[in-house]
Amino acid sequence: MTTSKSFARGHDLHVWQMEIPQQACCYDFLLDGILAVACSQRASSSSDVRGMDWAARAIDYQNRALKSFSPTLLNLDLDNCHATFAFSLLIVITAFYLLSAESVNLITDFLEIRRYLDGTAQINLHVGDKLGTGPLRGLFQDADGRDMSMFWDSNAPEDNDW
Repeated sequence: MTTSKSFARGHDLHVWQMEIPQQACCYDFLLDGILAVACSQRASSSSDVRGMDWAARAIDYQNRALKSFSPTLLNLDLDNCHATFAFSLLIVITAFYLLSAESVNLITDFLEIRRYLDGTAQINLHVGDKLGTGPLRGLFQDADGRDMSMFWDSNAPEDNDW
């Protein structure tokens, strides 16, 4: 519950603390994704050897989640779209937490995060209309409850457009 407070916008805290964990009861990849975020947050706040242990646990959970996530991503539907989108956000959050000043190549790390964001945008492109009306709708609203889903739309250039 504390980890979500470090990245939630306040008004969508309920989504992160209640709705996404409830979805995780049905999808192992999402539960592992939540655990990866929690471990990566602990890793980012520890500067000693324990931080490296937490980072290793985060990566283990992330890898386990990705294995069970792949089949779901290939079969995106109304039943799994909320868990799929939530997990795509957790991938990005985990990646940001695991960035460190000791990184060999921060540019490469940021480009990898961009790829993750592109994946999140693609999921939104396919099922965004369902996401904005389901249990994750708080992510698509501002603090006053106004629809902000247009900010999730992606018209980003492809990698080869650069």
